[in-house]
Amino acid sequence: MRHFYGFVGLPNHWADDNDFIVGDKFFEDKEYVDYYFDNFFEMDKIFGHEKSAFGTRGLPVGHPNRTSKSFDRYNALYGPAIVRVIKKDDLTENIYRLKELMGVLKEEEDKQSEEEKDCYPSDYKPGKKYGRDELSKMFSCFAGESNFPVEAVKEMMFPLLPPNDDNPKHHFIDLDPKKIQVGPDEFVTMKERSDKYKKKFSKISLETISLTPDQIHPDTIKFIPKKESVKGGKERIEVQMKRALKDGVETLTDDEPFVVEMVDGMYRWDEGWNRLIALMKLYEQGKISKIKGKSFVAHPA
Repeated sequence: MRHFYGFVGLPNHWADDNDFIVGDKFFEDKEYVDYYFDNFFEMDKIFGHEKSAFGTRGLPVGHPNRTSKSFDRYNALYGPAIVRVIKKDDLTENIYRLKELMGVLKEEEDKQSEEEKDCYPSDYKPGKKYGRDELSKMFSCFAGESNFPVEAVKEMMFPLLPPNDDNPKHHFIDLDPKKIQVGPDEFVTMKERSDKYKKKFSKISLETISLTPDQIHPDTIKFIPKKESVKGGKERIEVQMKRALKDGVETLTDDEPFVVEMVDGMYRWDEGWNRLIALMKLYEQGKISKIKGKSFVAHPA
């Protein structure tokens, strides 16, 4: 998915990861969706990669130490960032048609192993996109469903995107499972993505965790002040604190488990930040003895 960066207070100025600058006229004949971010980490988790226009080079996407001085500067001057995602990439479709005419496509498909083909839907064709349910099944098929169950993969690998003007509810952008963008000009197949993930983690399991703050990874602790400073963050945390005291700590994850990774024997958070911070505050106030909840946990390989 090709996307461009802009800012609310900087009209008619858009740039992609290759510093290709365009104005509003560029989008007149294109279908797109805008996503708004007032926080670099949230934008980086969804749209970032190691070669992004914003972000510390050499650090994995979503790492708490991955920051962006340019994002913070523009954000302070011009307000929330906008990521404009082009819905349809005509270039991709045209390249596919050219390959098909030249006979190259048939040769490429013949090189794929039968094992790989089995994990893709029978109706797949280049350019066809699928939702998170179907994508999770493909990933789980390649990685091995016994260690990477579909529901766990869905929450860990294909999380919902936050609301925006076009989508008032949490949502997901469908993907082509044989062309998943991981860099400006870099794409991987679902099999390649699952193979890479398996080198880091051996399984994802749904379990109930019970811990104290000293068991939380330093990367997570370091990032908490930034999460609290997000607009509306303190209010959302306060809501979760009241809910935990009224209904019980573990009710916070009844419908939506935490998503965490085990790194160096400690818990590093991926999803469920407001609830985590709420429980940490209650622990510090002596109102609860443990931070508990259902969690999708990725265990190291």
